[in-house]
Amino acid sequence: MNKINEFLIQFTGECLETLSIVCYDWLVIAGLIGLILYIFGWKKGKDIGFIMPAIYIIIQILVKVIC
Repeated sequence: MNKINEFLIQFTGECLETLSIVCYDWLVIAGLIGLILYIFGWKKGKDIGFIMPAIYIIIQILVKVIC
């Protein structure tokens, strides 16, 4: 039972670290697309462009706390 618990803790930590690395690329792309849409007149694009860095910071905080 102890080995299963250690495996799950290690696996969860590695998954969160991988998520934080991959998530950065997707959030940058989504933020840039949102800002480009805002430039071309879509008002909600501004919200998307400015929310993406906040989501990234929240994910980074959660990864640091859990791992």
